Amino acid sequence: MTQYRFQPSQVGKLWLVALIGTLVYFAAPGVLSEILPPLRDPNETITLGEDLVDWEIPTDITGCNVELLSVRGRSWICPGENETFIGSVIHKDKDVKDKTNTLIRTTASLGFAFAGRDGYQVDRPVPGTITLIEPQQNLFAFTIENKETAEIMFVVINGEQSLVKSELLWKAAFGTDFPAQYREKLEGTAPDEEMNPMPEFTHKMRERLA
Repeated sequence: MTQYRFQPSQVGKLWLVALIGTLVYFAAPGVLSEILPPLRDPNETITLGEDLVDWEIPTDITGCNVELLSVRGRSWICPGENETFIGSVIHKDKDVKDKTNTLIRTTASLGFAFAGRDGYQVDRPVPGTITLIEPQQNLFAFTIENKETAEIMFVVINGEQSLVKSELLWKAAFGTDFPAQYREKLEGTAPDEEMNPMPEFTHKMRERLA
Protein backbone atom coordinates (compact mmCIF):
# COMPACT_ATOMS: atom_id res chain seq x y z
CA MET A 1 0.00 0.00 0.00
CA THR A 2 1.41 3.39 -1.02
CA GLN A 3 2.43 5.59 1.94
CA TYR A 4 2.37 9.40 1.89
CA ARG A 5 4.08 11.72 4.34
CA PHE A 6 1.22 14.15 3.64
CA GLN A 7 -2.11 13.01 2.35
CA PRO A 8 -2.92 14.46 -1.14
CA SER A 9 -5.90 16.37 0.23
CA GLN A 10 -3.70 17.97 2.93
CA VAL A 11 -1.08 18.99 0.39
CA GLY A 12 -3.79 20.73 -1.62
CA LYS A 13 -4.94 22.60 1.48
CA LEU A 14 -1.39 23.65 2.28
CA TRP A 15 -0.93 25.03 -1.23
CA LEU A 16 -4.22 26.90 -0.94
CA VAL A 17 -3.22 28.42 2.41
CA ALA A 18 0.17 29.40 0.99
CA LEU A 19 -1.48 31.00 -2.03
CA ILE A 20 -3.92 32.99 0.10
CA GLY A 21 -1.11 34.08 2.42
CA THR A 22 0.95 35.28 -0.53
CA LEU A 23 -1.97 37.25 -1.97
CA VAL A 24 -2.69 38.87 1.39
CA TYR A 25 0.98 39.72 1.87
CA PHE A 26 1.22 41.57 -1.44
CA ALA A 27 -2.29 43.08 -1.43
CA ALA A 28 -2.38 44.33 2.18
CA PRO A 29 -0.14 47.41 1.69
CA GLY A 30 -2.32 48.65 -1.16
CA VAL A 31 -5.51 48.11 0.80
CA LEU A 32 -4.13 49.75 3.94
CA SER A 33 -2.85 52.72 1.96
CA GLU A 34 -6.42 53.41 0.86
CA ILE A 35 -7.76 53.16 4.41
CA LEU A 36 -5.06 54.78 6.53
CA PRO A 37 -4.05 58.46 6.22
CA PRO A 38 -0.80 59.10 4.35
CA LEU A 39 2.40 59.38 6.37
CA ARG A 40 3.30 62.97 7.11
CA ASP A 41 6.68 64.60 6.70
CA PRO A 42 8.29 64.76 10.18
CA ASN A 43 9.33 68.36 9.48
CA GLU A 44 6.28 69.56 7.58
CA THR A 45 4.78 73.03 7.80
CA ILE A 46 2.13 72.88 10.51
CA THR A 47 -1.42 72.54 9.21
CA LEU A 48 -4.03 72.46 11.94
CA GLY A 49 -6.69 69.81 11.58
CA GLU A 50 -7.09 66.08 11.94
CA ASP A 51 -6.28 63.20 9.62
CA LEU A 52 -9.28 61.90 7.64
CA VAL A 53 -11.07 65.24 8.16
CA ASP A 54 -11.28 67.65 5.22
CA TRP A 55 -11.19 70.90 7.21
CA GLU A 56 -7.65 72.21 7.65
CA ILE A 57 -6.02 75.52 8.58
CA PRO A 58 -2.56 76.10 7.07
CA THR A 59 0.00 78.11 9.08
CA ASP A 60 3.46 79.58 8.55
CA ILE A 61 5.03 77.56 11.36
CA THR A 62 7.93 75.31 10.32
CA GLY A 63 10.76 73.50 12.05
CA CYS A 64 8.54 71.43 14.36
CA ASN A 65 8.53 67.64 14.45
CA VAL A 66 5.36 65.64 13.93
CA GLU A 67 4.40 63.60 16.98
CA LEU A 68 3.60 60.37 15.16
CA LEU A 69 2.30 58.58 18.27
CA SER A 70 -0.53 61.03 18.97
CA VAL A 71 -3.72 59.11 19.72
CA ARG A 72 -6.13 61.65 18.22
CA GLY A 73 -5.82 64.72 16.08
CA ARG A 74 -2.48 66.16 14.99
CA SER A 75 0.37 67.25 17.22
CA TRP A 76 3.88 68.61 16.89
CA ILE A 77 6.90 69.19 19.12
CA CYS A 78 8.85 72.37 18.41
CA PRO A 79 12.50 72.14 19.54
CA GLY A 80 14.14 74.65 21.83
CA GLU A 81 15.81 74.81 25.23
CA ASN A 82 12.44 73.56 26.44
CA GLU A 83 10.15 71.97 23.86
CA THR A 84 6.83 73.50 22.83
CA PHE A 85 3.80 71.37 22.10
CA ILE A 86 1.11 72.20 19.51
CA GLY A 87 -1.95 70.01 19.06
CA SER A 88 -5.30 70.18 17.24
CA VAL A 89 -8.40 68.02 17.56
CA ILE A 90 -11.72 68.32 15.69
CA HIS A 91 -15.16 67.42 17.03
CA LYS A 92 -18.53 67.52 15.31
CA ASP A 93 -20.58 70.39 16.71
CA LYS A 94 -23.47 68.05 17.50
CA ASP A 95 -21.16 65.95 19.69
CA VAL A 96 -20.05 68.91 21.83
CA LYS A 97 -22.56 69.62 24.59
CA ASP A 98 -20.36 72.10 26.45
CA LYS A 99 -17.52 73.77 24.51
CA THR A 100 -15.80 75.12 27.61
CA ASN A 101 -15.85 71.76 29.34
CA THR A 102 -14.62 70.03 26.16
CA LEU A 103 -11.76 72.54 25.77
CA ILE A 104 -10.66 71.93 29.35
CA ARG A 105 -10.92 68.16 28.99
CA THR A 106 -9.09 68.20 25.65
CA THR A 107 -6.26 70.19 27.19
CA ALA A 108 -6.12 67.92 30.22
CA SER A 109 -6.21 64.78 28.04
CA LEU A 110 -3.00 65.93 26.35
CA GLY A 111 -1.27 65.71 29.72
CA PHE A 112 -1.41 69.31 30.90
CA ALA A 113 -2.37 69.90 34.52
CA PHE A 114 -3.48 73.30 35.73
CA ALA A 115 -1.46 74.99 38.46
CA GLY A 116 -3.70 75.86 41.38
CA ARG A 117 -7.45 76.14 41.69
CA ASP A 118 -7.54 79.49 39.92
CA GLY A 119 -4.37 79.06 37.87
CA TYR A 120 -6.22 79.21 34.57
CA GLN A 121 -8.92 81.41 33.12
CA VAL A 122 -11.58 80.96 30.47
CA ASP A 123 -12.60 83.80 28.16
CA ARG A 124 -14.73 84.50 25.07
CA PRO A 125 -12.92 87.15 23.00
CA VAL A 126 -14.59 86.36 19.66
CA PRO A 127 -18.20 85.23 19.08
CA GLY A 128 -18.22 81.43 19.05
CA THR A 129 -14.65 81.21 20.34
CA ILE A 130 -13.49 80.16 23.80
CA THR A 131 -9.95 80.53 25.11
CA LEU A 132 -8.14 78.97 28.03
CA ILE A 133 -4.90 80.41 29.38
CA GLU A 134 -2.54 79.29 32.16
CA PRO A 135 0.42 81.72 32.16
CA GLN A 136 2.32 79.88 34.91
CA GLN A 137 2.66 76.88 32.58
CA ASN A 138 2.92 78.78 29.28
CA LEU A 139 -0.34 77.16 28.27
CA PHE A 140 -2.85 78.60 25.81
CA ALA A 141 -5.79 76.88 24.12
CA PHE A 142 -8.67 78.05 21.98
CA THR A 143 -11.56 76.87 19.82
CA ILE A 144 -12.38 77.61 16.17
CA GLU A 145 -15.84 77.07 14.70
CA ASN A 146 -16.57 76.05 11.12
CA LYS A 147 -20.22 76.79 10.40
CA GLU A 148 -20.08 75.22 6.93
CA THR A 149 -18.98 71.80 8.17
CA ALA A 150 -20.58 72.09 11.64
CA GLU A 151 -17.25 71.27 13.29
CA ILE A 152 -15.22 72.73 16.13
CA MET A 153 -11.42 72.64 16.27
CA PHE A 154 -9.64 72.65 19.62
CA VAL A 155 -6.06 73.97 19.55
CA VAL A 156 -3.56 73.65 22.41
CA ILE A 157 -0.12 75.30 22.73
CA ASN A 158 2.23 74.67 25.65
CA GLY A 159 5.90 75.48 26.19
CA GLU A 160 8.52 78.20 26.18
CA GLN A 161 7.47 79.38 22.68
CA SER A 162 3.77 79.47 23.53
CA LEU A 163 3.43 83.23 22.97
CA VAL A 164 5.14 83.23 19.55
CA LYS A 165 3.31 80.11 18.37
CA SER A 166 -0.04 81.31 19.73
CA GLU A 167 0.31 84.59 17.83
CA LEU A 168 0.97 82.75 14.57
CA LEU A 169 -1.81 80.20 15.08
CA TRP A 170 -4.33 82.88 16.06
CA LYS A 171 -3.45 84.89 12.95
CA ALA A 172 -3.86 81.78 10.76
CA ALA A 173 -7.20 80.88 12.35
CA PHE A 174 -8.89 84.29 12.52
CA GLY A 175 -6.83 86.60 10.31
CA THR A 176 -6.42 89.08 13.18
CA ASP A 177 -3.64 89.97 15.60
CA PHE A 178 -3.31 88.06 18.84
CA PRO A 179 -5.32 89.83 21.60
CA ALA A 180 -3.12 92.13 23.69
CA GLN A 181 -4.53 90.86 26.98
CA TYR A 182 -3.33 87.34 26.22
CA ARG A 183 0.07 88.55 25.10
CA GLU A 184 0.51 90.40 28.38
CA LYS A 185 -0.43 87.37 30.41
CA LEU A 186 1.87 84.99 28.55
CA GLU A 187 4.65 87.57 28.89
CA GLY A 188 3.93 87.83 32.61
CA THR A 189 3.15 91.55 32.51
CA ALA A 190 -0.57 91.46 33.32
CA PRO A 191 -1.60 92.68 36.81
CA ASP A 192 -2.36 89.86 39.24
CA GLU A 193 -5.91 91.08 39.87
CA GLU A 194 -6.69 90.58 36.17
CA MET A 195 -5.49 87.01 36.04
CA ASN A 196 -8.90 85.46 36.48
CA PRO A 197 -11.94 87.56 35.48
CA MET A 198 -14.26 84.57 35.97
CA PRO A 199 -13.27 83.07 39.37
CA GLU A 200 -16.73 81.71 40.18
CA PHE A 201 -16.96 80.04 36.78
CA THR A 202 -13.55 78.39 37.08
CA HIS A 203 -14.38 77.23 40.61
CA LYS A 204 -17.46 75.49 39.30
CA MET A 205 -15.55 73.94 36.41
CA ARG A 206 -12.94 72.64 38.85
CA GLU A 207 -15.64 71.03 40.97
CA ARG A 208 -17.27 69.45 37.89
CA LEU A 209 -13.96 67.96 36.75
CA ALA A 210 -12.84 66.80 40.22
